[in-house]
Amino acid sequence: MNQLRAVIGLLLISLPVFSQEAGGTAAAGVVAVASLDEQGRAARQGLGVAAGKEGCILTCAGLVDRGRGGVVMTPGGTLHRIQREIYRDELQDLALVETEAAGLNAAALAAGDGLSRGDQVSLVVENGDRLAVQEAAVASLHPFSPRLKLVKLENVELSGLRAGTPIFTREGKLAGLLHAFGGDSEAEKSCRFFLVHHAGQLPAKDAGRGAGPKDAPEIFGSATHARFWQGVAASLRQEWSRAQAQFTAALQAPEKLPEAYFGRGVARLHQGDVRGAVSDLEEAAGLLPGYALACLWLGRAWEGLEKPENARQAYRRAADLAPDLGEAWFRLGRLAYQDGKWREAQDYLERAGDDCGRPAQRWWYLGQIHAAQGQNDSALEAFQQAVKADARFEAAYLETGRMLLDLGRPQDAGLPLARLLELQPRHSEARYLLALAHLASWNAAGAWEQYAALLKIDPGRAARLARRLEKNP
Repeated sequence: MNQLRAVIGLLLISLPVFSQEAGGTAAAGVVAVASLDEQGRAARQGLGVAAGKEGCILTCAGLVDRGRGGVVMTPGGTLHRIQREIYRDELQDLALVETEAAGLNAAALAAGDGLSRGDQVSLVVENGDRLAVQEAAVASLHPFSPRLKLVKLENVELSGLRAGTPIFTREGKLAGLLHAFGGDSEAEKSCRFFLVHHAGQLPAKDAGRGAGPKDAPEIFGSATHARFWQGVAASLRQEWSRAQAQFTAALQAPEKLPEAYFGRGVARLHQGDVRGAVSDLEEAAGLLPGYALACLWLGRAWEGLEKPENARQAYRRAADLAPDLGEAWFRLGRLAYQDGKWREAQDYLERAGDDCGRPAQRWWYLGQIHAAQGQNDSALEAFQQAVKADARFEAAYLETGRMLLDLGRPQDAGLPLARLLELQPRHSEARYLLALAHLASWNAAGAWEQYAALLKIDPGRAARLARRLEKNP
């Protein structure tokens, strides 16, 4: 008790309290968390949230010292010692601890798939010496593995948030905490959240009764997971050599971490070590059942080794494991297109949707398939969708102009071709086609203007155009 009193002054100075507006909301169950050093002073500080039965607090494992425990401060400003640690997951940086704090509003936990892109969420932010609720939106979800998803938020400044900051769904359910291993770079600040366990996966309050912080169950050593998360941070910065080194260090533990194999495989692929990537990604997929993302990247590695059949099998496995993984369907569609299997390619590409990572290319392939089948209107619509997805997608402008010219619509053809030349003035084929469009529209001056430009960038194509122009003075 004397040790607890010794930190009261420090905590009251360093930890803000809640504004009145937070009362009555899910955020009313949020608490400040601090670990203690050898002198009983506040060391690492952050936030947690009441979850499960009364007195249970879910927070970041990195904020709870396994040897010395810590304290929590309730929204009302009262301090309570952490009595014991019920559960610890170093991979997700989660700890469930018990205190004697009563009367907190325990947050219900969202399901593992409780967030989707575009969802509105709320989180607790510092506003001077107060904590208040702020709205944000889910920009994207990053399924690192079946048991770990990162969440990227928009419309909120992340740099000043405390580790353990909770994310609540629109229904007030707890969907995630700010990761304690988040770094300082802009890339890390924009993607530092992870999803919490499904409610049914958290242990009951009476699990391991009597256990203190030193006796709490632990999945892997904290050093292993610290190295792993440093690898993730390096990957977000696209520092692939550093990422590979950190993931390799994380794999030195006796029990291998599938996510570290995955991370190292991706890093190796980016550095050109394709065979090493195949080895790591196969290991990740084998160690962790349902690892769809590992299968997807394994397919990409097999493509790098020019093994399309192996790649196809890996993509098919990824799509079977995660039917909403659009990139797997897109890559299956592209392989089928390259094999001339248009009907199969069309089915895969349509299933991919615009969340496939390459929506403009998806629409371009669909346009090519429709055009080959004589479905001109569908092809033109697909090419238009391609440039909506990527206003700089040159191939779609070119195909649109070529098709409209072939359909006897030269004036319409001139618009996409002119747009392409704005993007790429030295695109000789676009200039040649635009000259033909001008010629068919009785715009001889415009056609000769394109001829003059072609003389400087493609004399051979200019000569071909000159023969056409001389026949149509």
